[in-house]
Amino acid sequence: MRRPLIAEDRACDGCGYNLRGLRLDGRCPECGRRIHVGTPLSIDDPMSLAPRAVIRAFRRGTWLASGCVVGWLLLEAFFYFGPIREGVHRVALLVLAAGWCLATWLLTPSFSIEPARFHGFGGRGHLRIVARVLQGGWLLAAVTSFLPWLPGAAWVALAGALVGLAGLMALSVVLMRLADWVRDDTARRNFNWFLWGVVPGAIAFGYLVPILGRMPLLGLALLAGGILWVLFQFPVGVLSLGRSMEYTMRHARDLEARGLRQRERRKRFRSEVTAKIRAMDEANRSGEDTP
Repeated sequence: MRRPLIAEDRACDGCGYNLRGLRLDGRCPECGRRIHVGTPLSIDDPMSLAPRAVIRAFRRGTWLASGCVVGWLLLEAFFYFGPIREGVHRVALLVLAAGWCLATWLLTPSFSIEPARFHGFGGRGHLRIVARVLQGGWLLAAVTSFLPWLPGAAWVALAGALVGLAGLMALSVVLMRLADWVRDDTARRNFNWFLWGVVPGAIAFGYLVPILGRMPLLGLALLAGGILWVLFQFPVGVLSLGRSMEYTMRHARDLEARGLRQRERRKRFRSEVTAKIRAMDEANRSGEDTP
């Protein structure tokens, strides 16, 4: 399997030649030195060792997804406890649904490097494609809320919400792999709880509505609290993943700066050694020329 191309300006450790556009398994065309610029050669390396373009792509997705999650939480809080009208609430939900679909596409890119393929972000990652497509259910449900006169609009909205929920389950698996790549155990645990708890929570909620009047207050509070706890595992995991992506970018920058300092020290050392050798050669030549 061929190694990925170097997408950024990187200097050769031997001669300083710009290695942009070359492959990691090759050699420098100037000095013949083996190319190694800190990009991972192992499939299980952390994302901080991946090319910066990969980290930036996932960071953009986590930014937008975190913004949609925070916006949705604030919207629901103001809708139930504030002066937001129902029409404004519907428009805001439509905007957030469109933003969430875009965030899902940004969160599930494909790359040709080995760690991306290992974690399910290669070109043939079928689960990430399914997660992308099914998020359109939320957009369908949001659009249908503006068409109450449409026959069966309530059922269409319900079907869209169920499709979106299935998409969240698929996306949870994808984001668990992303959390494993960035070494975020908290986010991986949150997505795991959501994945295994959303179906029992939905079934419990279905049985909760008909028995509200007959259920003790304490049992009702415990059941509702458990359902909310399971559902909120997903947004909490997204926020944790966004924080980890920031740490990953900082770590990548620190590693790059450290590599630059190491290359500068090696360059100075080679220059000093070369100067000393030239000085010794000149001294030997001048000694030979003297009678």
